[in-house]
Amino acid sequence: MRFLFTLGLAFFISFTVQAQVQIGQTVINYNPKVAKAAKELAKQPARARAQKGAALPFFDDFAYASPFPDDALWMENLVFINNTLAYDPVSIGVATFDGLDGTGSPYGGGFGSSDTLTSIPLDLSGSNPKYLSYYVQPKGLGDAPGDRDTLLLEFKSSDGNWEKIKSYNTTFVDPLFPPDSITVFEYVQPIVIEDSKFLHDDFQFRFRNYSSRSGGDLWHIDYVRLEDTEITQNTADLAFTRLPSNILQDYSSIPWQHLQTEIENDNDFLLIESMDIEIANLSTNQIGIAGSSFLVNGIGDNVVLFKEQLLLNPNNAMQSNITSGRNNFTNPIIGEYATFFENEFRALENVQVKVDYSFEQDNAESALTQRNNQVSRTFDLGNYYAYDDNSAESTINVGTGGQVAVKFTNFKEDLLQAIRIQFPRIFGVDLSNSNITLKVWLDDLNTEPVFEAPFTNPLFVDEFVDTLQAFTTYVLKDNFTDELTPVLLPKGDFYIGWQQVTTCNNQFCVPVGFDRNTPAATETIFVNIDGNWNALSDLFINVDVPPSQMGALMIRPVVGSEPPNDSETVSTTSLDLPQLLNVFPNPTTGEVNIQLFDGNYQDYQIRVFNTLGQQVKTQTLSPELHLNEQTPGIYFLQFINTKTLAAGNYKLVLKR
Repeated sequence: MRFLFTLGLAFFISFTVQAQVQIGQTVINYNPKVAKAAKELAKQPARARAQKGAALPFFDDFAYASPFPDDALWMENLVFINNTLAYDPVSIGVATFDGLDGTGSPYGGGFGSSDTLTSIPLDLSGSNPKYLSYYVQPKGLGDAPGDRDTLLLEFKSSDGNWEKIKSYNTTFVDPLFPPDSITVFEYVQPIVIEDSKFLHDDFQFRFRNYSSRSGGDLWHIDYVRLEDTEITQNTADLAFTRLPSNILQDYSSIPWQHLQTEIENDNDFLLIESMDIEIANLSTNQIGIAGSSFLVNGIGDNVVLFKEQLLLNPNNAMQSNITSGRNNFTNPIIGEYATFFENEFRALENVQVKVDYSFEQDNAESALTQRNNQVSRTFDLGNYYAYDDNSAESTINVGTGGQVAVKFTNFKEDLLQAIRIQFPRIFGVDLSNSNITLKVWLDDLNTEPVFEAPFTNPLFVDEFVDTLQAFTTYVLKDNFTDELTPVLLPKGDFYIGWQQVTTCNNQFCVPVGFDRNTPAATETIFVNIDGNWNALSDLFINVDVPPSQMGALMIRPVVGSEPPNDSETVSTTSLDLPQLLNVFPNPTTGEVNIQLFDGNYQDYQIRVFNTLGQQVKTQTLSPELHLNEQTPGIYFLQFINTKTLAAGNYKLVLKR
């Protein structure tokens, strides 16, 4: 695994007072979205595939929501379909070769073949040549491929052998290609398939990468076409290239009751007044728009249509006839946008707002390209503030003694109940002994924190508990009594953050998710690595913040009259554990007794997880559980009824 110190040499040159305190980034090598989807997919019946090769044309631009490739087109679930990791994709959605398997975990085993994307069998029989084209990009907004990392294109011949057709190698060591740079997608000129050994009725092609097999080393593929007529880059297709713009001016989420209060006071500045639209015309000619729609639905106890209007202005020549290349438009939202927020769902605590963009184009080349003509995004307005978009493309950590804080502006006096953090999982790195102190400041970072939670250990409970986008929630408590100690937040600015308190070097410092798709939030991040607080942007000496280092930290304040579920206690799901069984002693020195009040032990399974979310033990439930071989710390016991699959979780402390 490589660790990228990509925040620039300025960090390591300009701070001499505490040279040991640095800012670093690590490669994320676990994908909770894929892990969750893999579990759900395992419960579904497999798709029946045709025995003969499919007819051409073959096309995929990966413009769909699933994290897995379309199983009508591809054989495996080993690449990650997403719209966050690539930079300026050809159309919305790309296939990312990320060095993680179909469960979102590293392959392991050292350098070698990792991700594979294999087409279904295709009928290329006959004597006429066929044509394959696609776009490719290394790195994007994620980790760069290393010196040895390679992306291959291979064809299957009539005798069943795979043959290399193309290979790609990119190094970011060259001074002309610095680590902070971002590459663009390269169009691969159509590959002519005319050798008779490939013109058969069971032809397949595949992309395959060689990497460290530990996660990272990213390659992205987009807009794959295989046709029996000659093709060029000039394609009569219009495509969205990014998701709908945010509905809020600065935040991705504001507590619903806070937002309503501001709107009722005629402070509509929190809501956007216009929508940003980006459409790519992949041809060299203008393409006309037949119609378009901007649609907003509110989702509470029911779905309410709030807004529907034209997305593109038919009276604007540039928007009714889209010119070649990438086009950006900003159109106003017509009418009373705030009325919906003021009048609908007034009594609810949580509301979702779903935004849809769509258009119809004149003279579409093929029905195959239609799914890139609509994009959708859902915003959760609940009990927290957030800048991020739920996706971590990287991480930020600080060395021993370093501090990081994120600035928020509160719009309604309320209680700060918890801090929610996304800790990306770094396989191969044990963070069980790496601790941070969570902190809250009011008004000014140069004041004393109004709350501190010393020696907080990162918890990775998403493996066995359905958490909010794999975030860990720490409820504010008294350090000695465990009594709830929410902080009264007045209207105005406040900060939440952390300090790295245990000794660490870069890869063993606690990482926090960094969303690179929200560059405006860079100005909310402050760091203290030399005894003084500075905006993150100020640490880049005499240069602007590189685009690859702009983004939002995935840390969220949770407010309201009631505390949320605490990840440290892990609430039960469907098994009522206090009524079902008793676990004692707790804390334990290794020997645990389990008393089942009703039923048979053999009807239950027990799984034991550490704070990294790793399963360390599984067995049929019995009156005794032996944990003597485990290291001291916090463990989570998951009890599962093997007949009903109902589950419940229990926190256990192991001491020596």
